[in-house]
Amino acid sequence: MDPTYHESRILRKESDVYSFGVVLFEILCGMLVYHEKRFGGDGKQFLMTSVRRYYKKEPHKVIDPHIMEQIDSGAFDAFKEIAYQCISFNSTERPTMEKVVEGIEEALTIQTYKRSACTPEVRSWIESAIHKLKSSSSYEQRMGAYEMNLLAKRNNDNLVAIAYAGVIPLLKNLLTSPDSQEQAVTTLLILSSHDDNKFIIVSSGAVPGIIHVLREGNMAARENAAATLFSLSLIDENKVTIGSAEAIPPLVLLLSEGTQKGKRDATTALFNLCMYQGNTIRAVRAGVVPVLIDLLREPQGVLKDELLAVLFVLSTHPEGILAIGKAEAVPVLVEVIGSGSLKLKETAATVLGKLCFGDQKYLVEAQELGVVEKLKDLLYHGTDRGKRIVGQLLEKMTT
Repeated sequence: MDPTYHESRILRKESDVYSFGVVLFEILCGMLVYHEKRFGGDGKQFLMTSVRRYYKKEPHKVIDPHIMEQIDSGAFDAFKEIAYQCISFNSTERPTMEKVVEGIEEALTIQTYKRSACTPEVRSWIESAIHKLKSSSSYEQRMGAYEMNLLAKRNNDNLVAIAYAGVIPLLKNLLTSPDSQEQAVTTLLILSSHDDNKFIIVSSGAVPGIIHVLREGNMAARENAAATLFSLSLIDENKVTIGSAEAIPPLVLLLSEGTQKGKRDATTALFNLCMYQGNTIRAVRAGVVPVLIDLLREPQGVLKDELLAVLFVLSTHPEGILAIGKAEAVPVLVEVIGSGSLKLKETAATVLGKLCFGDQKYLVEAQELGVVEKLKDLLYHGTDRGKRIVGQLLEKMTT
């Protein structure tokens, strides 16, 4: 029981923190708080009495020997430090539960990193880079990020070791620095290729910084920011986080004004994010549909597969269909049905079908543009799924 409760008879949130600290020491010491145990050559004592007696000079006396055999000394120090702060007699000195979680995660990070498969040489390299990332010199910070970039490209073990060494929060801090953000976001992109790191990057709070780079960085940095968001969005729950952080509008802007690579990175990120319906609405309201249609009109467009894929996803939502119709998409879709690859033709026919089934005027417009003969050709040469879609559309046109 929290000692301050005995004085005030009032339970506060700090009392919960105290109780949680007791639980942490129960775990660390392998005994319940109300049990007595003999520590060393001393008489039997209650757990918390022993913790306060031995914590600073002889903590090994109270820790479960099985844990001491397995835990790294750095992880042990981090764990017991946060646990001891929780049981402070002064309630104002106790950490918040958010800080407690951060402390436990730090201990876990240290433990996992020390037990990772990386070699002493790699660990030394990581520690050197961390020192640079913590420097106040922007040049040193860039060099630290660059070294992590090189190391991360070597193998998957390095990807894990770098993340668990605590590098990701340091890279996150550089995302708002004009001098270092490109190197930082590029390194995060490489680290995000490992699924475990996707969770670490998002949980570290890096998404707003990545979006800042997407808005404010140079073109290369914006491209890598878009690619990083795509990589992170491969985890379904991250789609919600990224969309809620207002990533969609700057992705649409990159799609509109970026280089060929930038447009591709933006398109793949938008496609993945829009698999979540909440992001579909955000994309439509950010004006993505006219941008997609304009790009599809380009005669030498090389991203038609990707662009039509995004358009198809948007067409699954009523707001998306409305926006596609307003963007005068029918001529573009009819043209693709007549001249695109089989995959493109079927995707365009699917989107056209959604338009036509929703509003008769699009059906009439498509017929006037000669879509019937093009659909008949697709009916004979398409896949089973394509033939089914085309058959439904032709039936609608002839009834």
